[in-house]
Amino acid sequence: MNNVKNNQEIGRYLEKLISENFDSRRKFCIKVLDVQFNAKPSEEQIANYSNKISQIIKGRKGIQIADLPIYANLLNVSCDEILSCGEKYIPIKNHMTNYQLAFSTDKKVWEKYINVEDSISLNYDEYGKSLIDYAFKFKNYDLVKYLISINYINIIPEKDFSDKANKGALWAAETSVKKNNRNYLYNPYVYERQTERNLRTNLIILAIKNKDYKMLERLHAREMPELYGMDYTCPIPYEDIIKNYQSYQIETSCIDELIETIANSDENMIDYFSSEFNVQSRFNRTNTVMYPYLDRIVEKMLLLNIREVELPIRRITQHNKKMYEKLVKLIDEVHISMCERWGVEPTQKEYRKICNDIVINKNYNLIAFWNVREKGILTDIFRIDENSSSPILRELIKESNEWYDKIINLAEKED
Repeated sequence: MNNVKNNQEIGRYLEKLISENFDSRRKFCIKVLDVQFNAKPSEEQIANYSNKISQIIKGRKGIQIADLPIYANLLNVSCDEILSCGEKYIPIKNHMTNYQLAFSTDKKVWEKYINVEDSISLNYDEYGKSLIDYAFKFKNYDLVKYLISINYINIIPEKDFSDKANKGALWAAETSVKKNNRNYLYNPYVYERQTERNLRTNLIILAIKNKDYKMLERLHAREMPELYGMDYTCPIPYEDIIKNYQSYQIETSCIDELIETIANSDENMIDYFSSEFNVQSRFNRTNTVMYPYLDRIVEKMLLLNIREVELPIRRITQHNKKMYEKLVKLIDEVHISMCERWGVEPTQKEYRKICNDIVINKNYNLIAFWNVREKGILTDIFRIDENSSSPILRELIKESNEWYDKIINLAEKED
């Protein structure tokens, strides 16, 4: 090589490369020592090596042959580029890309390429893909959990769940990936930005496949954020909330994969996603609900002839029955109270008028009712539109749908 520069020029160029890739010379020295000794360096080693780098940068010493490839690798350049001070470039065969990094299962490799200033992982590649996109594609769950641990991926419910005024409003997961030189942030009421909600859904899918129940709880995996903004006193017509709830169910592109993943999971996971649970809304009222996609999961399981489908069908049947009985009780309380107040006998006509106050949205399985005694119900109900060759399952599906239809019939408006 005939364009090798002198020590002073190489020193200045090395200083430039270090400043572009590391927050400080000290951090660069620590990385070099870590590579050389494969262990955490002592303060004395760091001080000695920092002095050595200082001498090289000032041009008083040259780079040792053994150190040159280490420097080149850490600074993402070739040896020729360092020695020519940028006048000669050659292709770097082992140049790391988001695609390659997402394949790796080595934590040291992740740390080396992620924990640097302006890391490749902070940007989209020429195909418009980020490290996270590839990590999900390759199902690299250990890498995904590492990215969460260093706050490269932030699970938003953990940051905003304590805010009662906006409880659930910012549910998603956000990243440090940059697009067009700015952070790609999530606005829950802007249709064009479903990315972070898809990210949360993809996290749920990976957690299910890895049977990571702790992660599922962190993600509030069975819940939709809008459930926290709804209440039986201002339920389904609460337009901004229900529109967002609808767009989440329809437009989140990986929902079909999520449903299929749950449908094909083991009995314990089916048990988890088919259980009732309580949601305390920002109005401090507790509503009992089930997983919003449970009917679609059951229908997928029926199509695939999965044996474990009996459990979620039984649970839907029990839930529909319980919600019908609770709704009837609330209506009866209102009816009796009104009749006592006006001194009249209960009539079917007055009963039907009360039923007109039931709010229901069949497209999204939501039902709400509020009586005069500050009692109410906000829940989801389910109809199963697939059937089975099994007599037992057919009977269960029939019973479940009968309870569903009873609720719908109560809520039907009279002309």
